[in-house]
Amino acid sequence: DPLLQRAAWQETLDLISTAVAYKDMPDAKTLQTQASAALDQLDRVRRLEFQPAVQPLGETAIVTRMVAMQDELYLLNGSQGSVRRAVLTSRGYIIDPNFRCGPGPYGSRLVGKLIDIAPLPKGSEFNATLLGLDEAANLLYCIPHEEPKAISLATPVVSGWGQITAFAFDQDTQNLYVLDNVKRKLWIYQG
Repeated sequence: DPLLQRAAWQETLDLISTAVAYKDMPDAKTLQTQASAALDQLDRVRRLEFQPAVQPLGETAIVTRMVAMQDELYLLNGSQGSVRRAVLTSRGYIIDPNFRCGPGPYGSRLVGKLIDIAPLPKGSEFNATLLGLDEAANLLYCIPHEEPKAISLATPVVSGWGQITAFAFDQDTQNLYVLDNVKRKLWIYQG
């Protein structure tokens, strides 16, 4: 009876925990593994092994957005407003130290901290793989092995900008959707 088996294995785990609290038992880990495996089989659970995707990004890094592609991973550091690129290798993901995508001067435009990122399809403008947006409506086209390209979105004529908080890029229609929380508007830039 699966219900009786479940109860017995759960009781086994509880008794192991109690016994280990009183005395160190060398066989406890083996029995605990066996009981957990039996419960997993009853529950049809398959355990997966996880490991960090990338090396530590530093104590000040706060990843607020991630974009995963076939063999790349982009991480938006919300504290700095910049993006780190990790490339998949046989040893896992390795940070690309030469990738630049974040605040700074780009031609005649000064891009602030990026607040959001979105993937771009292959063959997009400037051959960029990632699109970033700052609070001043500057778009940053991020390109591996090249300098990013910046353009400014046209300011809405009706009411201007309030506070841009997020955006999305529709790869099928090529439309860009910009969310303005203060004005409570969603602006659509077609094509």
